[in-house]
Amino acid sequence: MLPFQREFQGLPKIQKLEKSKENLLKVKIPSNSSKEAINEFTLADIKPSSVKMQNSGKNVVVTASTYYIDKIIKFYEDGEIKNYQNTFENRGQ
Repeated sequence: MLPFQREFQGLPKIQKLEKSKENLLKVKIPSNSSKEAINEFTLADIKPSSVKMQNSGKNVVVTASTYYIDKIIKFYEDGEIKNYQNTFENRGQ
């Protein structure tokens, strides 16, 4: 198990979709609205130096971007692909 796959109280669980070299991940974005938001990406596409974590009290924000700012992160809202992105942000409490 990778360190970021541990479940922390209030943080969403990162779910591996399938076993492969690409490590395809599906991350649910917590939201106060009724809409479900999901980012889908491979770890190989994330630039390690772009991963940032900020915390303030009980809140944690993780941001990351892709190599060369390519828009290859799938963003789903209520099960429909809305657009492709080059960054993602995940908040937890």
